[in-house]
Amino acid sequence: MTPVVSHGLVILSDEIIVKILHSCRYLEILQFAITCKRHHSIVAETISLQLQIELELNNLEVVTGSGTFGSNYALILEELRRYRNAWLDLDIGGPLQKSMNGQMVKWKLSEGYYVAVSLGRADDFGPHSLQSIPLSDSVPRDPLSFKRPFHEFYVDYAQDLVVLANVKMQNKQYGQIELLSAETGLFHPLARCPLLILRVDFKINFIRYETFFLSVMHNLLAIQIDDDRTPSYELLIFDWKLGTLINRIRPNSGCGMSDFAFLDKDRLVLVSGPVNESTGDLEEVKLMIYNIYSQTHISMPLLNSRTGPILRLTDVAQSNPIATFEFPEIDDRYGLSNSLQLRAGPVPGYTTYSKSVGFAHPHVSTLCLPLILEDLSEDSIEDITFKIFVDVERLLRCMENDSSVIPWSKWGPHTTRWFLDENRVDTWSRFMSGFRYIRLDTGGFLRPLYDLSVFDFNPWNARQRDTDYLGTAEYRDELKEVVSKGTRLITPIPTDSQGSRGLVEIIDSDLPTVISRGFKTPIVSSLPYRVVTKSQTSWAEGWTVDGQHIVGINAIDPDSVDTTDGLGEGPPSKVVIYKLQA
Repeated sequence: MTPVVSHGLVILSDEIIVKILHSCRYLEILQFAITCKRHHSIVAETISLQLQIELELNNLEVVTGSGTFGSNYALILEELRRYRNAWLDLDIGGPLQKSMNGQMVKWKLSEGYYVAVSLGRADDFGPHSLQSIPLSDSVPRDPLSFKRPFHEFYVDYAQDLVVLANVKMQNKQYGQIELLSAETGLFHPLARCPLLILRVDFKINFIRYETFFLSVMHNLLAIQIDDDRTPSYELLIFDWKLGTLINRIRPNSGCGMSDFAFLDKDRLVLVSGPVNESTGDLEEVKLMIYNIYSQTHISMPLLNSRTGPILRLTDVAQSNPIATFEFPEIDDRYGLSNSLQLRAGPVPGYTTYSKSVGFAHPHVSTLCLPLILEDLSEDSIEDITFKIFVDVERLLRCMENDSSVIPWSKWGPHTTRWFLDENRVDTWSRFMSGFRYIRLDTGGFLRPLYDLSVFDFNPWNARQRDTDYLGTAEYRDELKEVVSKGTRLITPIPTDSQGSRGLVEIIDSDLPTVISRGFKTPIVSSLPYRVVTKSQTSWAEGWTVDGQHIVGINAIDPDSVDTTDGLGEGPPSKVVIYKLQA
């Protein structure tokens, strides 16, 4: 029977129908296409609709003003499909090796550059300079030096911006934020208040490197300052150009832990939990979403000083989440580790891949939550480490019922996929890019080649190229057991993966993972994913990824150690770069 929608559209021309469809989401377009042959033909043969569907399926948008001469819908669609297929096949070239001076202690990826800092003199409380190397063949940037050491940094080359965070040594209740030009190292010309001094109600730990957390999204600057004694935190959102405070977030009880990421242009996402004030133990974990622009009136109580205005945070109103996603109850035998991490990338709205146009993610695609449960029993120590992957689009759909608190049963099973892991601490902040998570096998040290796997948590990509290239039915049965138990991250691939297309595993929602330990009831998760594995990478201490590069960190050749170049110093740190062939 022909759906009713066809009768109303039969008198409309194809051109008008196309204009109407451009105002619809991709699911609505696909549903429209299956109503009759004419509608299927309209959708299949209209390049602009195919491009719209392809962009939305991959959570991408064309960056405004990025088009080059000769770009058109057909060319953009072709480039986008080549890009998608290159990741599906893990078609990467390299490696390209580059060296950096000194031993890197902090690093970030920024618009096609690898930016790192190394420690200076032994009596300093932090680094003084930044080194940047291009991931492609671009001209390297000169090192950027600063007068004072800093604890944390953030680089946004698209805006010529460097943000430095430090503790004022004279009074450790004061944090200092400098907004500088990435070109000159001087105060940024667009920042109305290039020096922000923040007064908190606790002493900032100037020895601990993980005290400040920074992120920039266009004109927005997010600053989190951790109090590791209480423990607690202050999370502040500024318009860095205007110098105005937009939002303040802190635990309602006064004690808590969190990590955060920009979710889209209007919202933040936090993994957070309250801390027992008496024991200092983390009591539970929740995902919380906040509006960036607070509904609460924010004033900026300032103190006068010789160096400029000081923002006193204790007098600033704090905002509340618009949605809270609950996690399952933990078994009484276990407790949460006092460490919370939230991994996602890249920042929404920033170019992740460029050809005739630039492509960006309008919102974060996938969240990764490393989580550790500590065994509290006296007779054994069996801590459990998880990596939990969350599909953001499905998460946001769960908010559409206007409920501010969403229990696990309403969002978790179909929105997440859980894995057991062996890494207690994962310091590589960018092992996620879009839907993709990169993983190296853990066996052996300094072998000639390592298996590199890319896990793709885009539910649609799990159905692309639906031929599974696994070698035998026997391994397929073994894989089912590995997936159902959640041990895929810690199980080596037992087959040769050096083929040109790699070894492909496709896990759909009909093969759920069931976690039987650590919680009061078994955890079922069924987010689809796809894995492609190749054996072609050399050893590195850690790995990070952006839209078109996979980068090995501290890829040190043992034979390159030069004992004459400074007592106790190691060789220059090497960065190994693989580039997507799209």
